[in-house]
Amino acid sequence: MKIYLVGSIAFDEIGLFPGRFDDVIKSEHLDKLSVCFSIEDKKRFFGGCAGNVAYSLGLLGMPATLCCAVGEDIGDYLGVLKGQGMNIDYLVKGSGHTPHAFIVTDSSGNQIANFAPGVLGREAADFELPEVATEGDFLLVSPENHDRMLDAARQGAERGMKVFFDPGQMIHTFSGEELLGVLDIADGLFTNDYEWELFCEISGLKGTEIMEKVDFVCVTKGEDGADIYENGEKKEVASAEIDSVMDPTGAGDAFRAGVLAGLMRGLDLERCAQIGSLLGAECARFKETQGHELSEDLVNELKKLGFEL
Repeated sequence: MKIYLVGSIAFDEIGLFPGRFDDVIKSEHLDKLSVCFSIEDKKRFFGGCAGNVAYSLGLLGMPATLCCAVGEDIGDYLGVLKGQGMNIDYLVKGSGHTPHAFIVTDSSGNQIANFAPGVLGREAADFELPEVATEGDFLLVSPENHDRMLDAARQGAERGMKVFFDPGQMIHTFSGEELLGVLDIADGLFTNDYEWELFCEISGLKGTEIMEKVDFVCVTKGEDGADIYENGEKKEVASAEIDSVMDPTGAGDAFRAGVLAGLMRGLDLERCAQIGSLLGAECARFKETQGHELSEDLVNELKKLGFEL
């Protein structure tokens, strides 16, 4: 079995707002909103959902095939991805710039992001799943161009692949009918707690109804860990303890990589989520979404969960 990743490969501009967003944004004044956040410690990193997942998979020795669109300015990022063991043969280089994300995190871990899609904009190339993808392979569809995400999920299901859908911050772009269609073909669903509420609201389904349609659901909750749902049963997975959080950006992508890697090794979902929790916490210790490494302690924790490197 192989892992295929659909999603954004992007450059991340990340900054910190030392206060809380709700100290500045007042709900009673949303009809005339005009705010400015003075941010600190802004830096530029390699990122994007698919790029971040690929990074953590590389740490775990799990190569993946990237089925993404990049721009003419991708530059050294290609070499970095290849150095992580990723197959970049099926990247599509479009005319225009690589997506850019501008992310601000407040002191409570809340985020406001702007995304300049570049080659993933309205005129993005149609998605085509590589011919080498076969039945039983894993396909993670994470946030990028709305139409390409739906096409990727559909093509993966038609090919008999295990399709895992992660709407992310693109959740608001999908209609109820589209989300219902995704549930008819997806094997697993990844969201955070905010996106989970929106998924239920937009689809018109209760959480229990969604869980009946897919093999599992993983709902991440930041420092509160994650809830996993499988066979009608809910389990709570605690977040891994760390000394300090530098920035939570990318932690969810690291979590997804851990779950996928565990599933590829045949581990049960709870252990997979625990692996994801370890990676997510380690990612949060760094400002970069691709700055974490596997310490000796982390390797030992992975071994205890049955994941040998």
